[in-house]
Amino acid sequence: VGDGPSYAGALQRRVGARRALALTGTRLSRSDRIRIVSNSVRCSDPSASKAMHPAVGDEWPAVLPAGERDLGGNARGESWRDVTVHLPGEYHVCWCGAGLGGCDGDGDFLVHAATLVVKGPDPTPQPQRCVTGVLCTVTVQGTGLSIADR
Repeated sequence: VGDGPSYAGALQRRVGARRALALTGTRLSRSDRIRIVSNSVRCSDPSASKAMHPAVGDEWPAVLPAGERDLGGNARGESWRDVTVHLPGEYHVCWCGAGLGGCDGDGDFLVHAATLVVKGPDPTPQPQRCVTGVLCTVTVQGTGLSIADR
């Protein structure tokens, strides 16, 4: 077993919700970094562009995930607080360990640590027309929507 995070699997998220992104593994460090990229990007490809996806951040446009990266000082857990994704879809979490380079280039983020599955309404709804005083159905499209959503 090597150092670094264990694959966290598919983590479910809602569009716009601020949630911590926690990873577990061995010999993790507060200096570790992540980049959240399109699901078409292979983290293991050192030549692939791994810029943070523009839908990721606290605000629109994106503010990069930041904050504590340690769940208790035991080198087995780390967490990024308030990670927010503003568009539905699937994203890969590419990880860079403190000893794998400066965590400042695409070739440093080679570990696929998790997949984010982000559900919610599409940000650009189709135009709909309603007439005052007449019942109207408004259709909302998106990913992972449920009849119970309000």
